[in-house]
Amino acid sequence: MNNFNHIPSNTWDMDNALAPRDENGLISPMTFQGGTDGCGKPLHYAVVPNDGSPMYFNDDFLPGGKFYGKITYHPGFVERSFGVMDDGKVTPLMPGEVIFTDPRFNAAQLASMVQRDGIPPELKPAFMQLSTLFASNGIHPVPEEKEISDGVVGKGRKGAAAKLCNSSIEVLSLRRVLDGEKSRFEVELLLLANQATVCVPEDRLSDLASFISARHPWFHLCTDVPNAAAQLEEYVRDQLSHALKVTVIRKPGWTELDGEHFYAHDGATANPSSHILLETGRKIPSIAGRSAAESFKDALAIIDIGSPFVTLPLLLTAYGGPLAALFEEAGCPLRFCAYLVGVSGSLKTAVSEVFAGFYGERDHSTFRDTMAAIDVNISAHRDRMLLLDDFQPPVVSADGQAMRKTNEHVTRLFGDDIAKKRANGTATETHGERPRGTCLITGEMFSGSYSSMLRCLMIQIDRNSIVGELLRPYQENPALWTGNFVAFLQYVGHSWDNICQLIRDRFPAMRSFFSIYVSERRLADVGAVLAIIAEIFLNYGQYCGALTADERDDLLQEFRDYLSAPLLDTEKFSREVSIPELCCEALNEAPEKNTLMLAKYADLFQPGFDGFYTEDRLWLRQDSLLRVLRQQSIERQASCVITSKLALPQLYKSGLIIRDEENGKDGSYLKRTPYIPALGKRTRMVCFDLAALQKKS
Repeated sequence: MNNFNHIPSNTWDMDNALAPRDENGLISPMTFQGGTDGCGKPLHYAVVPNDGSPMYFNDDFLPGGKFYGKITYHPGFVERSFGVMDDGKVTPLMPGEVIFTDPRFNAAQLASMVQRDGIPPELKPAFMQLSTLFASNGIHPVPEEKEISDGVVGKGRKGAAAKLCNSSIEVLSLRRVLDGEKSRFEVELLLLANQATVCVPEDRLSDLASFISARHPWFHLCTDVPNAAAQLEEYVRDQLSHALKVTVIRKPGWTELDGEHFYAHDGATANPSSHILLETGRKIPSIAGRSAAESFKDALAIIDIGSPFVTLPLLLTAYGGPLAALFEEAGCPLRFCAYLVGVSGSLKTAVSEVFAGFYGERDHSTFRDTMAAIDVNISAHRDRMLLLDDFQPPVVSADGQAMRKTNEHVTRLFGDDIAKKRANGTATETHGERPRGTCLITGEMFSGSYSSMLRCLMIQIDRNSIVGELLRPYQENPALWTGNFVAFLQYVGHSWDNICQLIRDRFPAMRSFFSIYVSERRLADVGAVLAIIAEIFLNYGQYCGALTADERDDLLQEFRDYLSAPLLDTEKFSREVSIPELCCEALNEAPEKNTLMLAKYADLFQPGFDGFYTEDRLWLRQDSLLRVLRQQSIERQASCVITSKLALPQLYKSGLIIRDEENGKDGSYLKRTPYIPALGKRTRMVCFDLAALQKKS
């Protein structure tokens, strides 16, 4: 009656079926008492029946086998000691000596109990998983007493059976929902009246009826039953101890469960034994039938759509997004933003959208978004790359000031590896979620404070950098770019500890390597992490069979050479600056830094102020201008000599300042101001043309 398989006559088959197995179901010899392999990892056992019951084979548990995906591997324990004998042979395991904590593995006993007693409550989850197998072998449960079909049965008045509600309810699962670092429990219910499912937070079970009716208005309690709500809650809670336990992951990105790392998205393959459901709302596109090696070559080929001095840093920054968590664990957190700088028509937005299309969709922020909206998107881009597009702020305007403030905020947020700070209702600062990933900024200018620029990698792009025809296939079919991520992330999850150790081992040497090219330590660190990302990426290429060892080594050296150029450009640009450029930077940053006290009108100017605005002019005292120029020069570590004789002629020649024509003959670069009430007179100041200032910036 219990014969699901025939008992094998071949002794080898029996030994094979009884052998302990690793987490992948592969035979792994046990080396010492305790049920672990030589690395200390617990071993697992396939179904081992007792008392001469039928045997199951290895093939039954492999892909395509009758049990694959239906039952899981769970640890068992042995009633006597076992291990390696003096002759080097492993002590054999006997069926009667293996006991399993999961009843699904004691299939014979389970079948016998089902036939004799019906389905015991504690074995309902196990029977649900094996019911098809039992039925195919003529094993059926003893009919149970059925619930009233149109309602849950409870106790009415005087203890008589009565309906509690107008639909029978079945508890499908108890769900532990993970949303980032937050965790909560909810109960999945099936309303049998219309086969509708509803997930109820566990803390709402006391208010179950109203929760369900808010989503299904036809549902209601039977009001003539005393304590119907409390009885319904008790009914559901009684079933929870026997319900299937499920872990639901809502937030995409890296998750660690039971010591295993995997990248959660709706297309991910989780260990089926873990009862994991993925409900992230995100899925990495891939191409069906494409091998891992082919997908890797698709991703590698994107470097050839244009100049590798542009495409390679973008590729590595994109792959740095999901690798950021490993760098963090290794003690070498990513602390930079990639900054793609180019004029209009250089395809910078088009190419950046391809590299940022992790989930195959246009999903990025712009400098027109509010700071709060950008912070929300930073959190949403955990473990991938964020695109912040189109930095081109107007000068000396509210919009321009907001853009510059956003630029400084984001570069410091990623560059310092710190948590966001937000003001709460009590006007105190609280720490928000720290970014974990990478950021790509695009704009027509590379701007910011000197320290902020050193938190960036400037990638210069022009109209000849990208070949549009080669870019187009990746725009039309995002899976050409993203498809490699699916298998790559599986590889990273399985190799987590080894990759973290590689990062620790390589970082000092790579920092020293790039210190030959740049003197700024921050930039050498940027080069180091990008070179290590390249090594991880190429190691995977060799692992999946797309590259030979020699090809991998050649590409790695080539990639390191390509990275030196943008590092040099970044350092050079951050240091070399003309006085007009320095002036534009100083005036742009003055509102945020509070380095200048300016009145909105001449009538509001007071002694001690640095200047004031008129309709199209900015008037500054000469000493105030020289002061902020010198401060900016020190901050930028620029080699500029700042004196009035050197600075003012350059500002005039660049068209930034206006002077009185009658004073031009004597070399004065100051201009007479309008009448200033607080001074009781007109005076002479440096007069900036706001339109020219905006154009130069």
